[in-house]
Amino acid sequence: MRLASVLLGLPLLLASLASAEDVLVAHPSVQTNEIDQPMLRDLFLGRRTTWPNGQRVVVVMLRGSTANDRLAAALGKTPQQLINWWKRLVFTGEGNMPEQVESDEQLAARVAAIPGAIGWIDRRDVPPTGVKVLPTP
Repeated sequence: MRLASVLLGLPLLLASLASAEDVLVAHPSVQTNEIDQPMLRDLFLGRRTTWPNGQRVVVVMLRGSTANDRLAAALGKTPQQLINWWKRLVFTGEGNMPEQVESDEQLAARVAAIPGAIGWIDRRDVPPTGVKVLPTP
C-alpha cells in the first residue's frame, strides 16, 4: 500500500523537480503569460491546437535530451511513451508530429521564428532575446 502511494506521487515529484531546471519558451506573439499543468499536458500531447486568441500552436521539441526526458515526466509519461503518443496521433490522422530539433539553440531559434510556437528548454540555455519565457507549472 505504501509503495503504491509513492508511485502515484512520482509524476508530481518529477514535475516539481523539472520546474527548477526548465522553462517554457514561446514566440513573443503568444499572449499567454502562465501555463498550468492541464494546459501543459494539452499543448504537448497535441490536444490543444490553438491558443486562446485563435493562433495555431506549434510544438517544438528536442531530440534525446535530458530536458525532453523531464518534459515527458512532467506529462506523466516516459520519453518513449511520449514519442509513441505522437506517432499514434499521426497514424490515426489526428495530429502532426512536433517539429524536432537537435539542440537548445535550434529550439530557441525555431520558437523565435514561428508565431504560436512553444518549446521546453533547460533554463540555462534560454537566449537573452527572441523568445518569451514562461514558468513551468
